[in-house]
Amino acid sequence: LNGLNKINNRFGYLAGDTAIEIFHQKLQAIARPGDKAIRIGGTLFALLVKDPMHEGHTLLAAEKIAQLASEWIHIAKIRLRLEANIGVSLLPSLADSAEELIQQAEIGQRFCRTVDERFALYQEKFDNKDGTVTHSLFDAKHAIENGEFRVMYQPKVDLKTSEPIGAEALVRWQSGEGLISPQNFLSELERSRAMAHLLQFVANSAARDVSRWCRYKDDFSISINATSSDIEDTDLVEVLKGVLGMWDIDPSRIIVEVTETMVMNDIDKGIDTLRGLQELGIRTSIDDFGTGYSSLAYLRDLPIDEIKLDRSFIKSVTEDAIDKRIVRTLIALAKAMDLSVVAEGIEDKKTAVALAMMGCKIGQGYYFGKPIPAKQFEDEWLKKATVETT
Repeated sequence: LNGLNKINNRFGYLAGDTAIEIFHQKLQAIARPGDKAIRIGGTLFALLVKDPMHEGHTLLAAEKIAQLASEWIHIAKIRLRLEANIGVSLLPSLADSAEELIQQAEIGQRFCRTVDERFALYQEKFDNKDGTVTHSLFDAKHAIENGEFRVMYQPKVDLKTSEPIGAEALVRWQSGEGLISPQNFLSELERSRAMAHLLQFVANSAARDVSRWCRYKDDFSISINATSSDIEDTDLVEVLKGVLGMWDIDPSRIIVEVTETMVMNDIDKGIDTLRGLQELGIRTSIDDFGTGYSSLAYLRDLPIDEIKLDRSFIKSVTEDAIDKRIVRTLIALAKAMDLSVVAEGIEDKKTAVALAMMGCKIGQGYYFGKPIPAKQFEDEWLKKATVETT
């Protein structure tokens, strides 16, 4: 179920708990003899349908649940409603065990959230959606308890001077095989309800490092990435408010990056979160800009300070006339809206020069540098730049 945070923030936790219980009762009411309606925890439910006649039977059940969730709920003088994303699987035609049945349904549910659908029948290709395949050795609880996460930094540079103006904080898992990228463990962290811990770790690391690095450059900033779970299931604003208080830094030194899709999944919640961050003084950025599905009307109203042009446009900007026109138009659009522009995925000098000539001021990509540990970043990008300047 989606929308609980919005209800809690607007009407209080009692209203949210009551709404969840009312939905649970409705779910139990549509269960046939032999079916089981189970609350797994939080806003996650399962309906086990006994002996469905065919695949369409389960999809009809999913449609009915989605309709139940979207019905208005009346609590005292309050009127509110939730929304559902539902994953469907079948045993034995898709799954081979009860455990696999639940896993496939959860994968289907997560897929729905990424494509803004109400329900979907599990397909094997969903396992590889956006590369979110959990590493076979990853254990969320063990990784957290043993401090196995690492924060790496990739430089963001002034395209005219090649001087560092900031960095993006990128998390990695330190496995026995080396550093593992997040697409190999984020889905398991989400399943384990441990995303809030990762957010706290990355935000504290970024704030600690930028508090030290500002002595080299007063306007240096660090970007951190927020996930859908950070917006939907975690009070992102409160977490970062606590982090700012702990490290006593200028809030504008922190930039929070979200994607268009994440914001548009729940536009009201997304705008409230972005506005709350800006009220703290934190800057906000739309990552992978140009690949989502927000309209210009929504974009105009989003409380953001920066857009990051997606690498899919950048990689061929010097060779593809259409991509070149798109990038030039997006840069002009950002300037008209008084937004900063960052081009990510720059891999050669030719591209960097072309973007600078189009009016893009900030760049990021392997041409400038790969993500590296904090100490190495400080030595190579900040101390070195300071020495060269003096």
